Amino acid sequence: STIMNTMLMSVFERTKEIGMMKSMGMKNLKIINLFMLESAFMGVFAGLTGGAFGAAVSMYFTKTGINFGKFIENMDMPIKSVVYFQFKMEYFTFALMFGIFVAIVSALYPAFKSTRMQPTEAMRAE
Repeated sequence: STIMNTMLMSVFERTKEIGMMKSMGMKNLKIINLFMLESAFMGVFAGLTGGAFGAAVSMYFTKTGINFGKFIENMDMPIKSVVYFQFKMEYFTFALMFGIFVAIVSALYPAFKSTRMQPTEAMRAE
């Protein structure tokens, strides 16, 4: 929903620009492609940034683990006191692809909304 909100705000902030593009003859499909491409780049950037941060945290806890010793010392359960993470490149790749997919799907509504504007109304908007 954050990506969709960002894209929707992008459409509202660029109303005059969209009106100018439409008045100069730009087709609706090209405007939709513009927003979809912008969204895909946002998805790639966010996915790589989040993935790099997540991978770094995961790799750190793969080596050190998280010690739950004091929290579980009075429990009668066969739980290890130190839990280690497991980093797999497949998880990183899946999360990146899923982030790009969500970004593109979230941009569909704002992109189609931008094509419904009349050029004169869009250029007059404040």
